[in-house]
Amino acid sequence: MNIPLTIAGYGSSLLGSLLPDIDTTSSTLGKLFLPFSTYLERKFGHRTITHSLLGCSIFSLAGLPLLIFRLKEIYFCFVFGVLSHVFLDAVNKSGVPLFYPNLIRAVIPANEKYRIFTASREELVFLGVLSGITLLVLPLNRIGVKGALHSLVKIPQSAVADYLDNASKGFATTVDFEGICNISQKRIKGRWAAISSSSRSTLILQSPEGKLYSIGSNPTDNIRALSIQSFKGKPIKIYSRELSLIEQPVSDIFDYIPQTGKTYILGYIKTYDKFNLDFGLDQFPVLKAGVDRIDFDYASKEEVVRNNLSNTLASEGRLLLMTFYSAKEKISPVSVKPVFVSNPTPSKVITLYIKDIFNAEGELKVSPNDILAKGTLLASQDEKRSQLTLELKQAQERLGITKADLDKLRIQTEQESQLKTKEDNLLNQDRALTQNKRLAEIRLGEARAKVNLAQSDVEKIEKEIASTNIYSPVNGKVLSMNIQHTTVTLRILTKEESYYKRE
Repeated sequence: MNIPLTIAGYGSSLLGSLLPDIDTTSSTLGKLFLPFSTYLERKFGHRTITHSLLGCSIFSLAGLPLLIFRLKEIYFCFVFGVLSHVFLDAVNKSGVPLFYPNLIRAVIPANEKYRIFTASREELVFLGVLSGITLLVLPLNRIGVKGALHSLVKIPQSAVADYLDNASKGFATTVDFEGICNISQKRIKGRWAAISSSSRSTLILQSPEGKLYSIGSNPTDNIRALSIQSFKGKPIKIYSRELSLIEQPVSDIFDYIPQTGKTYILGYIKTYDKFNLDFGLDQFPVLKAGVDRIDFDYASKEEVVRNNLSNTLASEGRLLLMTFYSAKEKISPVSVKPVFVSNPTPSKVITLYIKDIFNAEGELKVSPNDILAKGTLLASQDEKRSQLTLELKQAQERLGITKADLDKLRIQTEQESQLKTKEDNLLNQDRALTQNKRLAEIRLGEARAKVNLAQSDVEKIEKEIASTNIYSPVNGKVLSMNIQHTTVTLRILTKEESYYKRE
């Protein structure tokens, strides 16, 4: 068996190796089982039925309850011990009646001079040889024949096979390797944790810094393995959950990531958002960009946040969350989690363009992931307000001047009209003043127009100053914020209250 033996296994093998001598009262086991051993010795004699295939079969049947209790290792060790006793007795001069009740003796070897007498010097030498072989074989038993072969060859195929064997039994795997980065040609070695296997000759490893690398013999692997060996680690468990996204930001899946263990994200989303992925050339691409699509391949929450994908809107997508945690730990999910409903109320994403933002750090009042209520202050255009305040002051001055000119012209017109009237009275004649009155009215009309225009400029600037505070027109969540020159683009996800329901 390719499994390490326990103390119980060694003990059952020792018991089996002594059991055939239960047919004599001079043996250790025979003394313990008196008078049963006395009966066997008188009835059959020593080295008869208990040293034959028939006796081995009887002993094997007697040990079958061990299989019922799923103690397969102990049972096979017991049977092996019985068979080893019969085999070694066949090396003695007298041999054993292997096919009892036929009394023909089986002996090894056929030449009598090479056989060993009981309690002779040759038997002690033979015992020493067997003991030495046992000491050599014991380490082999700990790793098995296959493990010993893999430790000699140290190739990717054997490392993957050991990883798959460990994973199927619920154990973590650490990998001791030495290799060369395929792109940078840097030599690298370490002892890293194995996360998965992508082929029969490729493993995905996680460095102590948390980055993933593929290692193996394929040309597309990040690291070309020069030597690699897998070792069984501690027991682990895997908690997995599949999610569907429909018109939702990627950050919604964070509510499903347990607080315990390490969670990896697999699957895909489709999106119309723009994105840029940042990875080292030698690193395994846990996020892969396609046309309006992002594929997740063992991506962590930290990688999603680092690549600014938290607020990416998924028009659709299916993701699998796999959490690896110690067998001694318990999954600790967040206390309140929103549940995705199968047919959610359609959400709407609106885009707001805020112009004339000259100091984004000071003038913007929101950031991505902020929850907005209708009327929330989004931005305050402080520099624009300062400029408009100056323009307002100038417009008010112009308004004052035009009003003063209008008043001056009105007084002047009234004075001229009075003088004309006095002259007419003194001369006792009426002159046609219609043309003069019309000219005066035109001049007054032009002055009033200038006043109205100046007043309009003042009111316009006052409205612009009032509009330098930008408020949210809806309730929602800020998905993304893009700043280009002096224009800020805000994308806000609006949702109906029925979109979420609580567990």
